[in-house]
Amino acid sequence: MKYNEEKIVGERAERMLESALLSKIGGAFKSHYKGKRDKKNIPLAKSTSSAGVKDWQGTQGDTISFLNKVVVKMAKHGFVQHYGVDNTLRRSGERTREIPKKTTYGFKAHRMNMKATPFLKTAVDESGIVPYVSKEIARIRGKQVLVSTGKFLDITNID
Repeated sequence: MKYNEEKIVGERAERMLESALLSKIGGAFKSHYKGKRDKKNIPLAKSTSSAGVKDWQGTQGDTISFLNKVVVKMAKHGFVQHYGVDNTLRRSGERTREIPKKTTYGFKAHRMNMKATPFLKTAVDESGIVPYVSKEIARIRGKQVLVSTGKFLDITNID
């Protein structure tokens, strides 16, 4: 027998969080949402979430799945937008711009400050996964405790 109810809860939590995350990114960071079409700049529209489920072998030869975590996966600049940057030194360098005409320019090393935009916390709150997961996991694990206790106790009807 396989107990995979927590895996199903994790998959639903993934979808709920991913939907809320993409709606927050699409509204707040339109210029970063689709991104450029090269390998270096991954657009935030490709952000995903995944559930970490651990399978354990039970005492009766059954497999039990336990939900460990729900993870957000996105490009590095999404996390930089979320947490912000405080007085970081950016290296000097050179850039080439192609539009409207080809121009190359250099820039000096400088300090950078960027205010944090905590869209991840807002997405988690709006998705409703915390109450959903906590309620469902409590229900599933409570049922497992009852089943385990029933296996240890032999209840007979005494008349």
